[in-house]
Amino acid sequence: MIFKLLDNILEFTKFAFNLSDGWINEEIKEPLKTILKEDKETYKVYSNLKILKPKAEQLLAMKILAARPEPAKDFVDAYILCKDLSITTKNKLMETISTYIPLKIMGERQINFIKYLGKDLGYDWE
Repeated sequence: MIFKLLDNILEFTKFAFNLSDGWINEEIKEPLKTILKEDKETYKVYSNLKILKPKAEQLLAMKILAARPEPAKDFVDAYILCKDLSITTKNKLMETISTYIPLKIMGERQINFIKYLGKDLGYDWE
């Protein structure tokens, strides 16, 4: 049921914004189905439209999960989010991630992403 709902939401979004067939990162589509929790906040309000966005903690978890190589900006975004959220330890990062996604779905790509993220932030997150 939830999978069908997600597919309908994605299809409606594609139609509503006249997006091309490949508009969503297919690598993240499947993991999106495992999101444990959503924390949204209002981004903009218009007379007939309210735009919501994920809170920074959820966005960080999603960036880690996606862990796409350049030219995607997941690494830069995760770096900035860690700084903004004052995340200085791997434990704190993993706690934040596990609030939104099950850690069991993280693979080698995400683990390496976290290791290099820690290194760039000046921490040893081996």
